[in-house]
Amino acid sequence: MFVDNEILPSSIVDMIRASPNLITLDLSLDIYGDPANPKWDIDALFQSVDIAPTTLRFRKAADLDLHAFSDSMKPTPFRSFLLSHHDKITSLALPAPQEDFAHPPSLHLPPDTLPVLREFEGSIYWCCQLSKLQVAAKLESLTVLSARALFQEDKHGVVLEALQAFSSLKALNMFHGQIDVSVEVLKFIVDNAPHLECLTCAFERGETAATIGSQLSCLRLRALAANLLRYPHTIPSEVSEGFVRTLAKHCPALVTVEDLDQRDYRICWVATILRKECGIDLEVLQMQI
Repeated sequence: MFVDNEILPSSIVDMIRASPNLITLDLSLDIYGDPANPKWDIDALFQSVDIAPTTLRFRKAADLDLHAFSDSMKPTPFRSFLLSHHDKITSLALPAPQEDFAHPPSLHLPPDTLPVLREFEGSIYWCCQLSKLQVAAKLESLTVLSARALFQEDKHGVVLEALQAFSSLKALNMFHGQIDVSVEVLKFIVDNAPHLECLTCAFERGETAATIGSQLSCLRLRALAANLLRYPHTIPSEVSEGFVRTLAKHCPALVTVEDLDQRDYRICWVATILRKECGIDLEVLQMQI
């Protein structure tokens, strides 16, 4: 079930109640409840329904009181739900907070929480909390979201410390975490996630394709999403083309490429280079146009 903000919250609750065998719940609501408050309350929802989906995704303006959630003595409705059905959840996405607030040092989750979780999307804070669980070594897909209120001075170090626990990752998305990836950071990722097949990130502009490629060559990447244009150029230039060409030579298994640079042009320059010069015929080409 996918739900957007065109449906009233009361109707959502009714639909969920009428779907006892729900497997996937993807809530993409802008508002839950009071239109004057552009948030909706996760606890209010789980106080009203009783479900056990294996995929649970919250997006946009969801409100989750982490201090209340961390109180194991007085579990909130969402904590009660999570701990009651945690052994069934394989995919979980929680939104990054939109406002500054203090985070509790620990969520006090039992180490064996979420034993079959394989895909997670959440803030830097949630990633750190997840890294403390036994399931961290089995996680296959991780998307790091920005957490503006936390780790502003040393978010690189915090994220990298957490990544040490995710040794089985096949897909890593750090782009939305607003973390520029240097060669040193990339080497850390490669060393700690040797099975990585899909990488989404923003490389530091000063890094060369040769130094980035030398690290990526240690992986068998099938999908790469990155900032492929080289500043100060706003259209594909010889510098940008050379960058892509060199990366491709280090990543011969690529079948999916996405250019994360948002520019107003509609030239499939990446696909042309990869096909004509590197012998790579992409199955998927995604570009921000």
